[in-house]
Amino acid sequence: MYISGYIFVSDSHPTRGGFCCENTLIVCKTDEGFGTKGRLDKHEWTDYSYVHIHKCEPSTATYSIISGMNHRMPKKINTQKPPTQNFKIVVTYDGTDFFGWQRQADKPTIQGELERILSIILNQEIKIHGSGRTDAGVHARAQVAHFHATTRLAPETIQKGVNSLASDPIVIHHCAYANSDFHAQYHAVSKEYRYYILNRETPTAIGRDYLWHVKPFLDIDAMNQCCKHLVGEHDFKAFENTGSPRSSTVRTILCANWTKQPDDRLEFCICATGFLKNMVRNIVGTLKDAGTGRITPEMFNEILCSCERPLAGATAPAKGLFLHQVNY
Repeated sequence: MYISGYIFVSDSHPTRGGFCCENTLIVCKTDEGFGTKGRLDKHEWTDYSYVHIHKCEPSTATYSIISGMNHRMPKKINTQKPPTQNFKIVVTYDGTDFFGWQRQADKPTIQGELERILSIILNQEIKIHGSGRTDAGVHARAQVAHFHATTRLAPETIQKGVNSLASDPIVIHHCAYANSDFHAQYHAVSKEYRYYILNRETPTAIGRDYLWHVKPFLDIDAMNQCCKHLVGEHDFKAFENTGSPRSSTVRTILCANWTKQPDDRLEFCICATGFLKNMVRNIVGTLKDAGTGRITPEMFNEILCSCERPLAGATAPAKGLFLHQVNY
């Protein structure tokens, strides 16, 4: 006889601590051994402590179960089907070791990792929908996503569970109920990205995965002159890489500018109603050319109006780019 499941997980137990899955097994000791009494929902297990048992012989599990429980069992078992809820999450992640946001069958991605963990916690297949894709190596401070789940677990419980099981570079810092028709991508009205450059001769040993090291001096005034041409509605085909389906290459940029930061760092902020594939990184690469004097602000505008990708600069490295905010 074997037992398996999430049973009486104690905060002090060397497991993930204080969290158990939806439909946690209720197991108690009888004269005949261990018996399954039913399953718990969130209202019935909050006053209990649990340990995780995975295919253990009952005799092996006896001590850890009995020492982790107070010998009281819930008075009732909720047999009603849990409601289906729409959850909105805000995710921070370090994209260095991931192949972007979108799930891929054979590569680690942010979406794939979150779906794997949520499916374990909620004991059902979960599909999440993000506000948009980020490329391999790109980071996010506030990526927004949503998913539907049939569960009684509260949002804060799901948040704690994911943060407990996820690898360190992924953190959910907000989880809440959303309207049933909320869609993270279709309801977004604008997005804001930030890009960081270290502009000096010597590189940095700390934080090098979060900025682009550019040795030649960059004229930030010339770069901001170029940014004025970006604001408004334009065809940004000159700054698009191929490989992403879209009905139009016209986008509206609400603001774009460079600012100087401490320690020889430059920050580029750009906010738009939508972006094309690699659009921000291609713009940054071309603005860098303006900063070194390779092109003038007038030439930058000509590149924008040409809709010819070969005329624009090289694509800036992914590591300096952050999805900063999604607005609704």
